[in-house]
Amino acid sequence: MSEAGSAGGSGAEYRGYLSKVTKEAGFAFSGKVFGLVFGFAAQAVIANLLGADLLGVFVLAWTVIQAFSILTTFGFEGSLIRYVSMYVSQGRFGAARRTVGLALRIGVGAALVGVVAIILLRRPLAISFFKEPRLVDALAWISFMLVPFTVMKILSGTLRGVKDVKRDVLGSDISYRVMRLVAFLAFFLLGWELRGIVGAAVVASTFSASVLIAFVRKSPARLFRPDADREPIPAREIVMYSSAMLADTAMAFGMQHSDRLILGFYLPSADVGIYNVAALIASLTTFVLLSFNAIFSSVIADVYHRGRTDLLRSLFRSVTRWIMIPTLAIYAWILAGGDATLSVFGDEFVRGYPALALLATGMSFGASAGSVGLCLAMTGHQRYNVLNTLAMAAISIGLNVVLVPRMGIAGAGLATGAAFVLVNIARIIEVRVLLGISPYGRGTIKVVLTAAIVLSAAFLVRRYVAVPHNLLGSVLTFVGSAGVVAGLTWAFGISDEDRMVLDSLAARFGRVRGRR
Repeated sequence: MSEAGSAGGSGAEYRGYLSKVTKEAGFAFSGKVFGLVFGFAAQAVIANLLGADLLGVFVLAWTVIQAFSILTTFGFEGSLIRYVSMYVSQGRFGAARRTVGLALRIGVGAALVGVVAIILLRRPLAISFFKEPRLVDALAWISFMLVPFTVMKILSGTLRGVKDVKRDVLGSDISYRVMRLVAFLAFFLLGWELRGIVGAAVVASTFSASVLIAFVRKSPARLFRPDADREPIPAREIVMYSSAMLADTAMAFGMQHSDRLILGFYLPSADVGIYNVAALIASLTTFVLLSFNAIFSSVIADVYHRGRTDLLRSLFRSVTRWIMIPTLAIYAWILAGGDATLSVFGDEFVRGYPALALLATGMSFGASAGSVGLCLAMTGHQRYNVLNTLAMAAISIGLNVVLVPRMGIAGAGLATGAAFVLVNIARIIEVRVLLGISPYGRGTIKVVLTAAIVLSAAFLVRRYVAVPHNLLGSVLTFVGSAGVVAGLTWAFGISDEDRMVLDSLAARFGRVRGRR
């Protein structure tokens, strides 16, 4: 039986939701493709101009900002998706507006305190913890991006809450990446290297925050229209829910970024820079998942609160299948052509391949689990996400502390990759027990068979083919991986749901091309 047939109720309703998710995810996908390709190119330019050593110093400063931003946003970037989506669907625009205002007041106030804290703590962090004197100056300057960066994250959650993926991608991703590269090149021509990349981050975050403010004001939901009523909101409930999201986000940060902090403690800045590039490439395995999550989060909340678990089950399986297929192509490309891709950033980065392969393995497994974390968060089971991530953050930090001194950057890749695998196994089990749904169906068998063939081919290429260590070698391995996955997917058969997804994506990309 097809997913549409098993959804219960109207098959047209299932097709409508799946079409919406894939069309909007198509835009998010195209936007993220541009953002990641541009970001890849920009990072290659920055890495070649700065080298691994200075890049590593900047990465440490940027990681400190990310850590502080978790506290300053207080989980609102996640809770706004739920509450704004709910209020807008009920026509309560005034309540949605007040919820966003509450988040901004708390976030900006906390960010101002954070700026002062970073400036006061910059010397102990730089000298005592990281043993990197150049961080003192870098932390002082980069602290000024904390306020606009906090605003960016809150308004990004607002736009996702009103299902405005287009403006979210343009404002929080593309505009930031473009402005950071432009500003860095300008500063670099003035002779600023480390200060140049730090200053570029401050300029780019300020610009992107301004763009997002304009987008929110012009959003079709019109949250800030003059006639929006100022409805009362359960502020305490919203703050408590956000605090749970904060705990989850903080633990996720510990799981995903403790590797850089521990590398900075034990190893030279150059190793941090090399590992950061490896992590950047490995993160490509998650961008299909993130593209779908950008719109699927609000759909989960909408369908679940209407009591349509049957519909959610069918949508969940279809979306997961189409997350797994392109992710498989990216993972195979990394395994077969990782050395060639790393060489684009400079020859000194090639030694990061073991860390890249281990990270990509863990992240690919996480992507293959689909939107399990979102299903827990958007259905009132956020506390399980918190407990999962708390346990896995502890495991990640513990493994990094043990493995980094012994294995270097490969140890960090193994520790973080293992954490991704463990947390997603726990989430798969919990979604099954708590909601009675699973990301996998009969269609998953075809994807598993495709994966077995493709990954075997990638192993053979890695072992027996001398892939050139340059951009051409990277491109050729990507084209080969994508071609094999596409061919096998077609050979194993395309279902009606698959055709619906492909038609929706084709329609979205057709409209995007037509606007150019």
